Amino acid sequence: MSDQQPGFQAQTDAVSPEMPYESQDLARLPDQNGAMTARCCLHRPELGEASSVAPDLLTPLQARFDREKMPEARGKDMSNQQAATSIRDMAREAREDKRAGAYAFWLAIAILIAGVLDVVSTDLALAAGGAREANPVVRALQATLGGFWVVPKLLLHGVLGYMVTWFPNRPTLVSMTIVCVLVLFAAVNNFSIYFDTISRL
Repeated sequence: MSDQQPGFQAQTDAVSPEMPYESQDLARLPDQNGAMTARCCLHRPELGEASSVAPDLLTPLQARFDREKMPEARGKDMSNQQAATSIRDMAREAREDKRAGAYAFWLAIAILIAGVLDVVSTDLALAAGGAREANPVVRALQATLGGFWVVPKLLLHGVLGYMVTWFPNRPTLVSMTIVCVLVLFAAVNNFSIYFDTISRL
């Protein structure tokens, strides 16, 4: 003798991936094992009741739910994960190049030294009265932090040095070499201004 209630066959026949969602409540709920499974409840306005549908009848509905309700979020998550994985893989491959790794190490040290020289020379030139800070960002830091403006400046050079050693590919090495040369040139110019100023006193 079947345990199937009257009208159940009519309900299961109504389960179709082409039905509008207004007639179906489809959601992902945890089952007893903690796994996320689909549950569906079919509303039967003519009988004024709702009946649960067996999970094995939900395959078309679940597929449609995944296809129509979740693709954008799933696509963004997968894209972000793939991008992060790709960057990590490229960085690891770049670090496997011994020559690039050695150059990156010494370049990182040069970047830190250039930062220290830039800070010292800037303070000396400003104190001597022969110069005015041309960088508006640094000028704002000096006005806001006073003598502590050197902290974010040196932190920036530390971040650049770390980036060079973490991802020592050709574009990074070339661009950071140019940055290092420019900072050293600025430091030399600052020292020149300082010594020229004090020589006239």
